[in-house]
Amino acid sequence: MSAILSVACCPKGKKKRLVELALERGITLIEDAIYSDLYDGDEPPRLCKSYDVAGNVILCSSFTKTLAPGLRIGWMVPGRHRQQIEMLKFINSLATTEILQVSIAEFLAGGGYDHHLRRLRRAFREQMEKTTQAISKYFPEDTRVSNPQGGFLLWVELPAKVDSMALMAEAAKENISIAPGALFSSTDRYLNFIRVSCGHPWSADIERAIRRLGEMVQLQLR
Repeated sequence: MSAILSVACCPKGKKKRLVELALERGITLIEDAIYSDLYDGDEPPRLCKSYDVAGNVILCSSFTKTLAPGLRIGWMVPGRHRQQIEMLKFINSLATTEILQVSIAEFLAGGGYDHHLRRLRRAFREQMEKTTQAISKYFPEDTRVSNPQGGFLLWVELPAKVDSMALMAEAAKENISIAPGALFSSTDRYLNFIRVSCGHPWSADIERAIRRLGEMVQLQLR
């Protein structure tokens, strides 16, 4: 049995206990660390894999969120599942472009990646702050915005009457892209939530889009 784990802000002690509990119950954890390099702070979050003494945690990550989405190159630390995973990789995709892998390896070895990440984390933090300020300015007063400890995504809780699916459809007509909360639930939860990306540099166009989105929310409340 396996379970996919994506824990962003879990205390270290609980992560350690979770790894121990999974081993006791015969459950393999798949830890998704795709955003772990985009932490906001002095130290990166400690991963569950660091507590793994039996090779029972499969750590997965990628360069798509930190270098370029088009690279489509990820990596994993498979633990005791290495042989099975290598076979699945071979069956499903045979191989990955070698020149891209070598280029990334040289970038990592030369220290360029660390420098890039420091700049990227700073940029994302500033972009999220500006987006949060704009949402506070243009959205209803009882709107709540998450305060993530890294990454470039904000969760926005809108007034209970707002239908985020309808909001997404209306926003798409004006080329404004959001993700409604219902897409992230299998039980029709988070209907009044949206996910907003702060991955692009802040601009007047983005502020206009946030303002227009706030107007659409206000219209739903009338």
